[in-house]
Amino acid sequence: MKAPLLETEVRMQGEFPVVDARGEVIGDSGPILKQAIREATNRGTQVLVNLCDVAAMDSAGLGVLIEASNRFCPGTMHIFGCNSRILRLFDITGLAKVFDVHMSEEEALAHARETVEKPAPPPAACVPVW
Repeated sequence: MKAPLLETEVRMQGEFPVVDARGEVIGDSGPILKQAIREATNRGTQVLVNLCDVAAMDSAGLGVLIEASNRFCPGTMHIFGCNSRILRLFDITGLAKVFDVHMSEEEALAHARETVEKPAPPPAACVPVW
């Protein structure tokens, strides 16, 4: 039996759900990440996505992150731990300006706490519809 390309786990870090992803977010593994992010949104209004152990990502993975960021209010999905290849992918596609990307979990948590303390007024279309 072939091992899955991607494994995910949703854990709580204080009041914030964290999606830990391990493996490759490519091709058919995209829906695995999507399901984990969906589960995390049921646990909190701010979601952290840990890509520390993600070795590769393609357009399927980008699509999942784009869809997820479009489903949330701005600044409520915090991505951290990207390797240099994923950061370069975000830069090339222009998504580095769209995603809330942090180098560490601590940095992402601090920003999530700030967002909770000083929320921006949400746009009218800012309702998760997963």
